[in-house]
Amino acid sequence: MSIKLLGAMPVTATLLLVAAACAPPPSAPSSVPACPAVPASAPGPDSQNPISSWGIDGAGYSVVVIGGVAYVGGVFQNAISPAGVKVPRQNLAAFCLADGSLLTSFVANFNNGPRGGSGFEPGGVRALTTDGSSLYVGGDFTTLNGQPVNRLVKLNPTTGAPIAGFSPADVPSVVYALDYFGGKVYAGGDFSVGAPAAKKGASFDTATGAFAGWNPEADAKINALKVSPDGQYVFIGGSFATVGGAAHDKLARTAAAGGTPSPVSFGQNGGVRGRVQAIILSLAVDTDNVSAFAGAGPTEPRGSNGGNKAISYAPDGSERWKVTFDGDGQAVLPIGGVLYAGFHDGYRGNHFLKLLGLNPSTGAVTSFSPTIIGGVLGVRALAAGSNRLVAVGDFSSVGTTHKLHAVAIFP
Repeated sequence: MSIKLLGAMPVTATLLLVAAACAPPPSAPSSVPACPAVPASAPGPDSQNPISSWGIDGAGYSVVVIGGVAYVGGVFQNAISPAGVKVPRQNLAAFCLADGSLLTSFVANFNNGPRGGSGFEPGGVRALTTDGSSLYVGGDFTTLNGQPVNRLVKLNPTTGAPIAGFSPADVPSVVYALDYFGGKVYAGGDFSVGAPAAKKGASFDTATGAFAGWNPEADAKINALKVSPDGQYVFIGGSFATVGGAAHDKLARTAAAGGTPSPVSFGQNGGVRGRVQAIILSLAVDTDNVSAFAGAGPTEPRGSNGGNKAISYAPDGSERWKVTFDGDGQAVLPIGGVLYAGFHDGYRGNHFLKLLGLNPSTGAVTSFSPTIIGGVLGVRALAAGSNRLVAVGDFSSVGTTHKLHAVAIFP
């Protein structure tokens, strides 16, 4: 489900994504509830053992941080305390970074959508992003707190209530990826909207939800997208073979203004092959490099020629380095000079390794390699806030000290 791509590219020409690939959210927006203060620390996790925290009774597929709050989307029915106490929260819940407690003021229960929501089914909340003061939610759902909604909504991050005025055109199928930049929210998935139809992706004005012009015209679903820090480009990854009618194997750079793809072809020796699940570009980690994760798709071979990799690409699309996992790569995030990679199934035969730190210049594995036990899907998404790392996915224990429920907050 994911490979990672990282390559040195001119800032204005080829950035794929940033941890906050667009404008980073301000700290503690006034509309976001105050959680306990997070103790000061250096960027990135200081320990391989997460704090004892609340979690969820299912799988987490997405996470975003606003102020001192981590919002977790996925397929689940309840938030669950370290002692096993359950509180109803369907597919979206909020937790304080400082102590892992449930943010009780935030209630946004989404149904699982027409396709269900168990195992590998797409239901529930699949994508989250923020403009710093509002929370944007995408996935495969048709109701919020029992009321009909679109598959893309804008929420108050304190209460979980929908924000009036944001009313995008009907999105008829799953939203898998979201990113924000400059008054627009960019969405990718398995849908077409508008007339003429924006295929597999579209941008929307964040005030009204009106279509804002970006149309990648991909021939198959978009699983991941990121806007470059200068707002000129939108990098997309997925299972597609063409974008805008031109050949682009599962990873492409498009113009944010309209969606026209650039001529750069990533993975010139056979392409990316595995479908791209996550994209990131971080100037802070490795100047001008593009990063993305891809993994084996339903018709792609696994192993050395397929998915399950992290790959670094140069500006011309040629490969710089790669790291092979035992399962699909699914998440990537740079913090403080380290590139954190989430995946499933293990690394070099060790099935307890599903989250690693990588050197962004060489791909070498760092000393950060926490033990992750339980579940099938592994680490699905990563986020950072107040110098902490948040990992979500499908697991029951992390590190040596705490039993967790699919949410790990590393101090």
